[in-house]
Amino acid sequence: MNFINLTKLLVFVGLYFIVTTSFAQNKSLNTPINISFEQEELKDCLLQLEEKMDLTIAFNSEKKLTQKISKSYANTPINKILDDLLIAPNLSYKIVGNSLVIYANKKTQKTSVNLTPPKAIVISGYVYDERTGEVLIGANIYESDFKNATTSNQFGFFSLSVKKESAIIHFSYLGYNNYQVKVTQSQELIVKLLANNQTLEAVIVTAKEEEENEKLTRPAMSTHNLQMEEVKQLPALAGETDVLKTLTLLPSIKQGEDGAAGFYVRGGNIDQNLILMDGIPLYNPYHLFGFLSTFNPDAINDIEIIKGAFPARYGGRVSSVIDVSLKEGNNQKWETNLSVSLLAAKATVSGPLVKDKSSILISARRTILDLPYRLLIASTADENQETKHVLNFADLNLKWNYRFSTKDRLYIATYFSNDVNDFNDTYSDTMSSKDYKVDQRWKNGMASLRWNHLYSNKLFSNTTAYFSHYSFNYLLGDNYTSEERVISSVNTNEIGSKINDFGLKQDYHLFLNQKNETRFGIGGVLHNYEFSVRTKKQENNTDDLYYETPKQAMKDIELSSYLEHEWEVHPQVKINGGLHASAFLASKKTYYSMQPRLSMSYLINDNVSLKLGYAQMTQYAHLLSKGNLVYKSDFWILSSDKIKPINSTQYSLGTYFSLGKQFSLSVEGYYKTMENLINFKPGASFILQEGPVEDKITQGSGKSYGGEFLFQKTKGRFTGWLGYTLAWSTRQFEDINFGKTFYDIYDRRHDLSLVGNYSLNDKWSLNSVFVFSTGGFSNFSTHSYITPNYNPNATGYNVIYGADNTVTVDGSNGNDVNNPTLIHNTSNINEYRLPNYHRLDITAIKKITTKRKRQAELKLGITNLYNNFNPSFYKPNFGENEEVKSKYVAVSIFPFMPFVNYSITF
Repeated sequence: MNFINLTKLLVFVGLYFIVTTSFAQNKSLNTPINISFEQEELKDCLLQLEEKMDLTIAFNSEKKLTQKISKSYANTPINKILDDLLIAPNLSYKIVGNSLVIYANKKTQKTSVNLTPPKAIVISGYVYDERTGEVLIGANIYESDFKNATTSNQFGFFSLSVKKESAIIHFSYLGYNNYQVKVTQSQELIVKLLANNQTLEAVIVTAKEEEENEKLTRPAMSTHNLQMEEVKQLPALAGETDVLKTLTLLPSIKQGEDGAAGFYVRGGNIDQNLILMDGIPLYNPYHLFGFLSTFNPDAINDIEIIKGAFPARYGGRVSSVIDVSLKEGNNQKWETNLSVSLLAAKATVSGPLVKDKSSILISARRTILDLPYRLLIASTADENQETKHVLNFADLNLKWNYRFSTKDRLYIATYFSNDVNDFNDTYSDTMSSKDYKVDQRWKNGMASLRWNHLYSNKLFSNTTAYFSHYSFNYLLGDNYTSEERVISSVNTNEIGSKINDFGLKQDYHLFLNQKNETRFGIGGVLHNYEFSVRTKKQENNTDDLYYETPKQAMKDIELSSYLEHEWEVHPQVKINGGLHASAFLASKKTYYSMQPRLSMSYLINDNVSLKLGYAQMTQYAHLLSKGNLVYKSDFWILSSDKIKPINSTQYSLGTYFSLGKQFSLSVEGYYKTMENLINFKPGASFILQEGPVEDKITQGSGKSYGGEFLFQKTKGRFTGWLGYTLAWSTRQFEDINFGKTFYDIYDRRHDLSLVGNYSLNDKWSLNSVFVFSTGGFSNFSTHSYITPNYNPNATGYNVIYGADNTVTVDGSNGNDVNNPTLIHNTSNINEYRLPNYHRLDITAIKKITTKRKRQAELKLGITNLYNNFNPSFYKPNFGENEEVKSKYVAVSIFPFMPFVNYSITF
């Protein structure tokens, strides 16, 4: 071999060695790992990384390696971790032999002074979950010094202006790894954040300074955002997670008695809550008389609740806004989630129709309790009795979307829910027969078409056309035939109510610059309300009474527009102000409303901010409700020439404290007035009364005020919150209670909730909820009208609470309270406060990885651990044998109740 050939061979071997060594080193840097740092110096973080690769780390300079790092990385390549750690201190790295050298970037020497301020860099785009492609709502986008910051909207879109030649932009979201990018010019970004594949405890630990900073500085107050992972950790009825039940654990949001549908916010009624599903209003978001909400948790992306100082973009209700955003479906791969509890079974399927462009989500749920319950009811009947009780619910969500480009996206969504309570009891022998029937049915439906369009990197729009439906039907009847079937009677009451809404609206979001954002929009809704009542009473095949109200229909138009602006007046002061304008075109009268809104935050220091809010609201739809758990009738009616819209004004003042790295505290006070509230006139009813419904209604005023306290621990193995409310709520109607002020039925003086979550390890977590509240108010008969065959020596009743869960109405002089000539009356409205309510629920959750590497979850828990008797309603049990004594027996529907729930995703 000559010298030249030998030289070529040595060069080839050397090059081969360098290339293969470099390839091996690069392969080492591409290795995905799991690692986390908690308040560790950058130098120590790099030394920990050194143990994960085949290179030795050398420091060219250690001057910038002392900053503290608190970050977590899951299944992330080492080179991406290095890029993330070194970008802020302006460091770089390169491979030299078997070493990875860390060195400081050279600073650019300025040779002249540029007096021209730099042009603004506009960074816009969308934030997604890297694994599923779901949009991340409320993700934080900010500069390192927090001077410029924004959040992604409900469609994941953001826009941020920076007046610098270059900037490092951070993206963060609770439970996800942070992402950083250096920008030098305006551009559109598609940002995909990687979720932490760890327990909730580890997820909450990743909450960074930016989340606390956003809570401190944002002007919005009386606002809460709930993460679905957090909601799913809490104890739930029969193991079935319920979003609306979770909301009632927050201050000033309270449900009625167990089993009662609806919730009450800051002294308002249940119909005063604006409940939105993907921006579409729902009228009755409950299953089974309020046992469970109609929101399937597996289909939910984000929940926001606003209790006061509403932004101008919301209108139509006067107490609160519950804004629920549904998932869009996994656009990366198909996945299925199956879950079963003692109450219901559900399945959710989602996946890409066109990867990265189009996805679909289908989620269905149905109760599984009805079949064993039906068999149990039938087994209790005697040989002459046949009892049937059908009690079930079902709901379905379907959502499809298609991304035509970064500027246009189309959504189609539908929703349907159905509830049935059908009870039939038949007793028959040779002498007589009796048939008793109760049939109640609720239906919700919604369909929407939405189009997102990006006009520029600063202007985003959403156009929505929708249809919303709600119907309620109630039938109560009995047929009786006496001995030898000679004497017979028929009694039937039927009530029907139906709502159809057709709506169209446009919303715009304009990002002017780093200190100004503007929202504006217009909308219109065509309301179609119908209701009818029919009563039949028959004796011996003769129509003694037949009454049917003509079907009453209301077709009215509601128009609205708004302008809302958020302005950073000063680094310490932010203001959100706006105006919501509406018009209601009834058949005989038109109402106009101008509703100013204002909220403001003042940052006292890095840990304390002061907030205030003011809002006027108007509501044109009213709910007339009469009945209880057994007999219930609901009518939604619209404002007319005789029924004025509800007007409300609310003032609020609060303080937010960031207490170190793990705790936060908020304290708020509020004062709210309400005008034109509706109620039945004394003695008025749907049944056996002719005339339009407006003639049976009276309108009055209300007032509520109180203070709220919320203390939270958001980091560490143990997390949770303590919420407390001290509140008053009163009503006044000229035609009720002699015009005197009385307490509202759900006036709860004290209300406390204690929520705790403890992560034992990566698999097990323990969770508990304790609630306590002062009892609400109710009425009991205290007087009776004297009729000709009633003992005139009788006096009023005394009301006595018994130790046996009864309320006794005790009179004198031996009068029979069942005598039809004795008519009971209540002199003072809501005069008696019911017993206190308290309950403890616990849950243990285990995360499981099956043999086929599928993720599953097992929940074991107990509702009402110490079996406290909390009355749901009182059943009257009148005295007999001429004894003037009436007992109202308390009925509780949630005793000590163990449960199990299992879900699996594949």
